[in-house]
Amino acid sequence: MSSAFETFTEAWTQGAWNGSLAEGEQVVRSLLRPDARLEGMGGDLEAVGGEQYLPYWRNMREAFPDLRCTVEDVLVGEGGRSGTVWFRFEGTHQGEFVGKPGTGNPIDVRGSSTIWLDEEGRATKIRTAWDIHALLAQIGHAVESIAAHTEHLRAR
Repeated sequence: MSSAFETFTEAWTQGAWNGSLAEGEQVVRSLLRPDARLEGMGGDLEAVGGEQYLPYWRNMREAFPDLRCTVEDVLVGEGGRSGTVWFRFEGTHQGEFVGKPGTGNPIDVRGSSTIWLDEEGRATKIRTAWDIHALLAQIGHAVESIAAHTEHLRAR
């Protein structure tokens, strides 16, 4: 039997990241509580709830339309309502990202997210650590542009 965390991880990965844009938006809205805190999206960027998270998510999906998220490992916390997911993003830079037009460059970055769920299986907090600097280097953008990345996403 799958834990609430494993069910969430599968729905989030397949729906938000590997599904269609329309499906992904529905998944983001349904799996994040309105007061969910999302941290570590690049620089010091944070969001509260799905509506604040959607511009960040859309930017990633539009800049890398063939993006695929692969779950590499999962550690489920006691009680099955929290845990950590190690993931890998692969895709092609085809749209604007941090002010840089699509380059056609492939990307391959890894990261992890620690996620806490409520009793209904919706995220209350997601803390992500991933290598934004590697992604920027792979698309030919200066690593120093992390501040630009943060400001660009805040402006959306």
